[in-house]
Amino acid sequence: MLLATILLVLCACATNPIPNEKKIIEKEKHIIETDERMVQACYYLGSVKGTTNYGKTFSFYATWLCKKDARRQAAILGATHIVWLYTHPTAASALVYDCNQQQ
Repeated sequence: MLLATILLVLCACATNPIPNEKKIIEKEKHIIETDERMVQACYYLGSVKGTTNYGKTFSFYATWLCKKDARRQAAILGATHIVWLYTHPTAASALVYDCNQQQ
């Protein structure tokens, strides 16, 4: 019975992210990938970097994880647009902008 209770609590915590986490996930979904020409009038927020340890073994998945990590950081900064500098199986880097705020 104790084991069942512990598993229930752990599952409940894993499936119900904290309110801020929900906001970050929602913002992350709406970030637009673009190029530098499209963000010239936008407010520059900074650069972000995503990394993973999967490397070349799972190249496509590793690149996706790197980009996801960087997109999450962009969402935390409040970005609406992201311009990739590079994506690689072990790292990805991008410049992030808020195009709701104009310079």
